[in-house]
Amino acid sequence: MSSSSETSSPQAPLYLIVDTSTKNCAIALANTSGIIYSKLWETAYNPTSELLPNIMTALSHMDLTLNRIAGIGVAVGPGGFSSIRTGISVVKGIKIASGIPVIGFNTLDATAYHYIDNQNLITAVLAIGKGYFAWADYQIVNRSLRLIGNQKVGQETDLLTRKHTDTSYCGEGASILFGNVNASARKDVHVLPYQAEDRINGLTQLVICHFSKNPTISNLLEPIYLREPTIGKKNS
Repeated sequence: MSSSSETSSPQAPLYLIVDTSTKNCAIALANTSGIIYSKLWETAYNPTSELLPNIMTALSHMDLTLNRIAGIGVAVGPGGFSSIRTGISVVKGIKIASGIPVIGFNTLDATAYHYIDNQNLITAVLAIGKGYFAWADYQIVNRSLRLIGNQKVGQETDLLTRKHTDTSYCGEGASILFGNVNASARKDVHVLPYQAEDRINGLTQLVICHFSKNPTISNLLEPIYLREPTIGKKNS
């Protein structure tokens, strides 16, 4: 899936946004008003061979080069281990080569931020592979996300058996988890409509907000995993 519009004026800052947190990956180019180009694709939790070519295709499609990019934002997890590492590694490589400022945002924050104008209490849910989900509860105050408690990770039963009163569930994981739940049996569960582009939209809003206030400030892009990788572990 891709979309595009006219390129903004040469003086306006442009941003590159990258999200490879789950098997549903996305990149976007944005100006201060929002997304001007986006591409979404599905991968097998390891988008290494696809990410950089898709970035270069996006730039070419908009007749841009990297030196027109004022800042790069990337989702740093939680999510699939290989997926998160790929996005962070590619963005770090671009920063080293170009000096472009970079900023990382929590993927659960990005998931919730898309709904920031419509809800008071929200639970963002991600499917992070191997039957696991990551989730976080937020209160929205003055268009800002306030985390309630800690981010959590667990399996389907951990989410289905928790109390659901007053919160609205959102995100790819919520759509997967509650999509097959019998509505008449689970009237306490409120699931917000989900579209594949919602998370990249939320991430883009966070990136624009950051660079509008701090155009030259980067962070260290530390990955957020929430659970230990199973690769390389010995069976007991």
